[in-house]
Amino acid sequence: MKGFVRSCLAVLAGAFITVTLVAIGEGAGHAVFPPPEGLKFDMNDLASMKDVMEKIPLGAKVVVVVVWGIATLVGSWFATWVAAKLNRRSFKHGIAVGIIIMLATLSTLAMFPHPVWMWISGIGVVLLGTYIGAMVLGKDRPPGKPVVLEVLS
Repeated sequence: MKGFVRSCLAVLAGAFITVTLVAIGEGAGHAVFPPPEGLKFDMNDLASMKDVMEKIPLGAKVVVVVVWGIATLVGSWFATWVAAKLNRRSFKHGIAVGIIIMLATLSTLAMFPHPVWMWISGIGVVLLGTYIGAMVLGKDRPPGKPVVLEVLS
C-alpha cells in the first residue's frame, strides 16, 4: 500500500508541476501579447468568448499551445523520475500525468470556442510532451539515473 501511495504522490506532483508551469507560461504569454484595450468578455456568454478568441493576438494563442507541450513534458518527466527513485515502474507515472493533462486540455478547449488549429496542435503537443517526458527522457532506469543526467555526465 505504501508503494501505491508514493506512486499516486509522484503522479500528483507531476500534474501539479505541469499546471503550475502552464499558469506561469500563460501569464507570461498574456503579458507579452496583451489583449486589445477595451476587450470585455463574459465567461457565461459563448458569443462573448468567441469574440475574445477572434480578437486576441495570434502570438498569445501560440504561446499557450507551446506552454502546454513544454509543461506536459516537464511534468511527465518529473513523475517518471520520482517513480524511478522509488523503484517503481516509472514510465507509467509519466503517462498518467499525460492523461490528466490531456483531460484538462480537452476541458479547456471545450469550455469556449478555440480555433481548429488550437485543438489539433494542443492535443498534439500534450501527446508529444507526454511521450518525450515519460518514454524518451524518463525511460525505466535504475533509481536516480534519468537520461538527462546521463547525457550531461
